[in-house]
Amino acid sequence: MRRRSPTIPSSIGSSGGGRGPPEVPGGQLARSLASKLIAYSTGRATRGSDREALEAIVAKDQGLRSLNHEIVRSDLFRNK
Repeated sequence: MRRRSPTIPSSIGSSGGGRGPPEVPGGQLARSLASKLIAYSTGRATRGSDREALEAIVAKDQGLRSLNHEIVRSDLFRNK
């Protein structure tokens, strides 16, 4: 008897029609990733007082490499 692989509904993981990655509104993905990278690099969770610095980092974001550079250049990282 042959096993059938599970099917994934087209509404999961797509922005419609099963094409491409899901769209994340308003830079939410970059903001979340930056927050996690800051937490990892500083050894503490981000706080409400870090919001301005986090938004400044995300505003300059042009990709993963530039996001990493902006985090390392930030006062959050340098004054950990």
